Amino acid sequence: GSGSGSGSGSGSGAITLHGSTGSCSCDAATTLLDCSSLGLTTQDLEEDAPHGLADGCPNLESISFIANLLTDLPVNLFSELTSLQTLFLDHNQIGFIDQMTFHGLSSLSVISMQDNPTVVLDAFLFQDLISLNTLICNGTVVCTFDNNMLLCPTGPGDSFSQVEIDEILSCGITTTTTTTTTS
Repeated sequence: GSGSGSGSGSGSGAITLHGSTGSCSCDAATTLLDCSSLGLTTQDLEEDAPHGLADGCPNLESISFIANLLTDLPVNLFSELTSLQTLFLDHNQIGFIDQMTFHGLSSLSVISMQDNPTVVLDAFLFQDLISLNTLICNGTVVCTFDNNMLLCPTGPGDSFSQVEIDEILSCGITTTTTTTTTS
């Protein structure tokens, strides 16, 4: 490699994710990472990208983890991927996403997670997603949707986080609270 030495990280310059049926890799020049149908598990991601994808692939704009075996996402997997615009998590077994998973992803505009079980989303999950306009899912998302805002309860007595989303497609939005406001 003829690296320019501008990177401050201690990354090897490339990351390869190994699934049971294949692998996918990326480096600093990669903008599209296609890791679909590789039999990837959450443990695979934690082992192959312990410091997150930005450690070797800081310029990713689109990531596909379609049709894998993911049950959740390592909290730091997408950290510092400030160019990330689209994220495809369809056809996995994701049931929970930690509130810090999408921290700082200011360019992320589309999240697709069709064919996952009931996904519990924390309110703070969306607080940095200032560009998010499309959320695609055909499972059940435990949040409320009101007036172009996705409202996710963080817990008893906590306030709601509000994110404007233009398109929420095939989402069975439910609520974990029973309070309703009528005017």
